[in-house]
Amino acid sequence: MFTEKPMAITLEQCTAMMEAAKSNGRKLMVGQVLRFISEYKFLKHAVDTQKYGEVVKAEFYRKSALPAWSFDNWMLKEDKSGRCVVDMHVHDVDMRVWLFGKPNNISILSTHQMAEYESVYGLYQYPELAVQIVGDWGLPATFAFETGYSVTFEKALIEYKNNKLIVYTDEKLEELSLNAGNAHYEEIEEFVRAVVDNEEFVTVDTQSVYETMEVVFAEKKIAKDAVEKKGQ
Repeated sequence: MFTEKPMAITLEQCTAMMEAAKSNGRKLMVGQVLRFISEYKFLKHAVDTQKYGEVVKAEFYRKSALPAWSFDNWMLKEDKSGRCVVDMHVHDVDMRVWLFGKPNNISILSTHQMAEYESVYGLYQYPELAVQIVGDWGLPATFAFETGYSVTFEKALIEYKNNKLIVYTDEKLEELSLNAGNAHYEEIEEFVRAVVDNEEFVTVDTQSVYETMEVVFAEKKIAKDAVEKKGQ
């Protein structure tokens, strides 16, 4: 079975999906499409090969206008979408887990001006690395969707911003032009190939996505606990 992200809107549902697939001898793949996008594949390669040395710090962001266009405002409802942290922020959380694994510690802040839990600001601590992620859909209707990252290595900075991928070193600034491909096609192709040939998924193994969801729901709980504590 192929399912679009998020895997589910509760961790219990994610667990049930994993167990159902296993007990019935079926394959389950979740469409975390960032893993197939050229600029993120380039970053993954740089991290894995240490082409520019170890990663020192990283920032990821994803921002959009409030999704008030959804039918009956379902995207703003807890029991329908899981709100910003589960629906949109999950992209960059998954990228962080894919690149660096689970963090040692998580700090979360959220805002609630236009809608409940409209944004989430996450800081993730690793032994030798700090990562920040911003997911925000509490912005005016005229704001155009924006996403990107800035990852600092020992010998370079890789920045993806305004659809431009730039590698900065002390010697030069290089804007890269990658083969864009079709990320959605590639993820479906991987799913079909794995089913037909009875192989394991290479890019999006289900266990790693489950680990992403564990982090997402941990973040959600931290954000909720902070709001409840403030209201006491």
